[in-house]
Amino acid sequence: MSTDGAMSILQFLLPSVDTTTDICDKVTKCCKIILDMLMMDLQRMVFTQETLHTEIPFLDSLHSHQEALCNDLLTSRTQERSLWLGRVLAFLGLYAGEKTAADLLCEIISFAEGRELMLHFQSISVEMETQLPGAAHRAISQAITNMHGNHQVSVKLLSNIFVLLQWEKQAKDNRLSSFLRRHISAFCCYLHSVDRKISFAAISCLHIIGVPHVLPIATMMKVCSSVSAYFFSALHIKDMNEKLSAVRMCKSFVESVSEVPDTQHMLLYNFIHGCIKQENAEPLGTQPQPPSVGASRVKQTTTTLLLEENAKHGMGVTLPQSHSSVFHAGVVGRGVQKPQRPSRFRLNEVVTNQQMFMDIVYTCSLYRLSDESDSMELDVGMETEQTMSAEPSSVALQAVAHMLVEIATPDNLYNQLDWPEEAFARYTVERDLEITKKFTEYPILWEILEFLARERVALCQCSVLFRGVLATMLVYWESCRTTSTTASPRQLQASCRLIEIMGQGKLLPAPLSCMSDIFPSLTSYETHVLLRDVWRYEHENPLGQALGQALGQALGQALVEQAVCPRRYTETLRAVLHQNVARLSHVYTSFFAVDEEQEES
Repeated sequence: MSTDGAMSILQFLLPSVDTTTDICDKVTKCCKIILDMLMMDLQRMVFTQETLHTEIPFLDSLHSHQEALCNDLLTSRTQERSLWLGRVLAFLGLYAGEKTAADLLCEIISFAEGRELMLHFQSISVEMETQLPGAAHRAISQAITNMHGNHQVSVKLLSNIFVLLQWEKQAKDNRLSSFLRRHISAFCCYLHSVDRKISFAAISCLHIIGVPHVLPIATMMKVCSSVSAYFFSALHIKDMNEKLSAVRMCKSFVESVSEVPDTQHMLLYNFIHGCIKQENAEPLGTQPQPPSVGASRVKQTTTTLLLEENAKHGMGVTLPQSHSSVFHAGVVGRGVQKPQRPSRFRLNEVVTNQQMFMDIVYTCSLYRLSDESDSMELDVGMETEQTMSAEPSSVALQAVAHMLVEIATPDNLYNQLDWPEEAFARYTVERDLEITKKFTEYPILWEILEFLARERVALCQCSVLFRGVLATMLVYWESCRTTSTTASPRQLQASCRLIEIMGQGKLLPAPLSCMSDIFPSLTSYETHVLLRDVWRYEHENPLGQALGQALGQALGQALVEQAVCPRRYTETLRAVLHQNVARLSHVYTSFFAVDEEQEES
């Protein structure tokens, strides 16, 4: 048989069995009988050629037309024609060997569109597995290697792999998932894609594939950085349904990743440090920065202007003790700053994004058996509820606290737990302003700090942040010339959040922890004197002692409630309430008991 003889026969028979054509029924029936006999003969020869070592001229002739056969299958419009082509391709792969079989399957899975074609892929691979058990896995591995740089192939291949994984999950089989775990790094590369179809298909596949409990450190770091990058890119999605689908898929994958030993801190590190990157911070409430001018251009322009200005001074008569005897120093900075461009995210979108971010951080911080036991003894398929508790672990919260201090403070100086004298703040003005600026530019840091308030030990590690913000607020309210605190909404919000978080973390006793409720009704000076009492209380009641008491307690037990606040720290608060009794009488009982006042009088 010639090299084109078999292909010519198929090109004649296959259109003849197409019911959509106007061919005579007798011809169609005759062609079907011929194809049935041909398939039976091919099947008999393929499965006996290993023992008899016979050649099959028909399949030898089709070997050079395998690409055309695959294209014919992918473009076939009828189910019956696709079934004939699928059987021919299966016999061709079985006859030619594993390499040819893998090439055929790779071509199909790379360009197939729709579940119907994937059903043909599965039926062909199942038939090939009788003699070539590794052909399907080799084809998928080959397709993953070849899809880099090809956008259309990447979308189709990832979607097709996801379909196969769904079918495997329904059949309660995990052979494909176990095999694809070897290619986790390749899937993670597509999480960085700007095309949302590719990145969503990749995270969907990873969600079903999961991760093994033993990963090389390089792969582990790549997985953690890729999933965090995908999460932050999902926050930029405007369509809420699409965003929720992407974030939920990402959260499910993060849950499986965080079960691997030593990945919990890596995940937290990537999420906490990623939230302050400029490209990730805008969906979380950070105002976009104005476009900056190139440094080289500014330097060149400034140098030229200074040279010209100084040359002009030399052209006139230099008079002593006048401006003509002084060189021109130029313009300070870069001149007038450009106005900030408006944020692309509305307030409700920012709040939603912040909730999603804190939810993913909460998921990464959950207590797992691997924190205290040998996780290698756990089965890979063990349910999440068996290895995860409903509360974040103390170790994870303390790690988040250290990361927060690391990104919010310019250096490690003066990071002790205990509060110094208030006068010491004059030596740390620049540090305090830098810390306050961080919290102003990145509102998500307040949410992280509030998240840490559930663990007193972790919150104590952030003592330097409380000191920095409080010192800045003390200076501001003392020098503020406005009558009401509501005239400075940013400083008022910072002061209120500071007191609220310290109260939630039991760093302040009542009634000092409730003072933020009356700040909007006070003057700037009254707010200043109340915040001074907070500093004095923290200085005279060292956090190091409180931290030692908390560490001495068993993990998971509730902290002992603090004693009543001594009177010397509440005298100013009582006097301020008396001074504003006309406006604050309705909240007085929430700070001081009435029977206690009567006993003192």
